[in-house]
Amino acid sequence: MDQNIYNIVVLGNTGVGKSSLLNMLAGSQGAFIVGDRAFSETQLTIYKEFRLMGKPDSIRVRLVDTQGLSDSGGDTKDMQHIKNMVERIRELETIDLFLLCLDGMNPRFTAYVQSTISLFSDIFPDFLHHTVLVFNKWISPNWIDKFSLKNQYQELVRNHFSFSNIPCFFIDSFFNLKMLRDNDDGTQTERYLHHSIQERTQTEINDLITHLTLKSNKCSVKKIIPQNTVTFQRQQE
Repeated sequence: MDQNIYNIVVLGNTGVGKSSLLNMLAGSQGAFIVGDRAFSETQLTIYKEFRLMGKPDSIRVRLVDTQGLSDSGGDTKDMQHIKNMVERIRELETIDLFLLCLDGMNPRFTAYVQSTISLFSDIFPDFLHHTVLVFNKWISPNWIDKFSLKNQYQELVRNHFSFSNIPCFFIDSFFNLKMLRDNDDGTQTERYLHHSIQERTQTEINDLITHLTLKSNKCSVKKIIPQNTVTFQRQQE
């Protein structure tokens, strides 16, 4: 595999905005399929190469879109997704960063979030050492909310998984979606939404890029055997 490219995997339950986050990182709203239903729109793990944020002079990234867990297909469907996911990820040999995407509008540390972290920690060596938490759909203008949630999650991860200071980023991956505006003459024009959110999101993205490029090692995945992955057990809240 090309060593001059960063491999980034986005993980998370169905509906947290993984594909929209990938589209933002790719700089193209059509790069990955975005679903709006209760089941995962992504049925197979796929990866594509881009210049970050679509900028010609930016770093090269290989973005990996994974199937959403807690799919309405149930545990059997989740296990099929996990096996496909691991098989595809190990083709890359190493991973620079896992982005564990969480719903910033409902950021609870549910049993399902905990089981997701446990699952991938069992599958991938040093998973948490190569993982950041991304609170997506984050629209709060209050910086106190961000730091309060960051501290809360870092404490929860420390208590549950004995891992300190997991990085947290707060992003609204929908900030650059276009919206049609009705004009007085009956025509429509496009406008961008949430300029303040865009500025805050860009700051978080810049910090995420800095974290990515300053990492001194990668997560080796080429020796992982999908058949040996643990059975995913659904946990109720």
